[in-house]
Amino acid sequence: MTHIIYIPGLGDKYDNLRVRALKWWPRLHGVSAELVPMNWSSEIELQPKIQRLESAVRRAVVDGKQVVVIGESAGAAISLISDVSEVKKVITICGVANGAINIGDSYNKRAAALRPAVAELRNREKEDTLPKHIHCFRAAFDEVVYKKHSVAQGATEHVLWSVGHMITIFMALTLLSSILVIEAKDD
Repeated sequence: MTHIIYIPGLGDKYDNLRVRALKWWPRLHGVSAELVPMNWSSEIELQPKIQRLESAVRRAVVDGKQVVVIGESAGAAISLISDVSEVKKVITICGVANGAINIGDSYNKRAAALRPAVAELRNREKEDTLPKHIHCFRAAFDEVVYKKHSVAQGATEHVLWSVGHMITIFMALTLLSSILVIEAKDD
């Protein structure tokens, strides 16, 4: 069975809504899904975020599941820099997926771990150690994470024909979720 581990972006207060959407995925798409909280606003360190994701991956692999990690927005950087060697595929949605992005002071105040995550993403790009199977879904227009920053090196790019960062993420979790799950299940 395909197991999707969802890594949220900023906006910890929306995690309950994300979890509610993900609860429908097993019924609608025949996959299991879980959200691994990032606690962006309350936890400044990067390492606990990475450890939570890696622990979730190990648990799912031990259970015999095929794991796909989906990183949303800032969560994309976490999904790309974690040790996901046992993961079948990494999918990003409107993601911080390219190390060329500059994290401004306002985002650094909201999520102190994001800058170090992007720095590590740059290192992985230089060392060519990003995951091998990456699919980046982006909005036709995203006012938060621009096109050049939302596609990882070597990734397959997909455009969700919607406009806006939050709207596209919401659509990907709900009405367009089948597109993501089809890609997650595809070998």
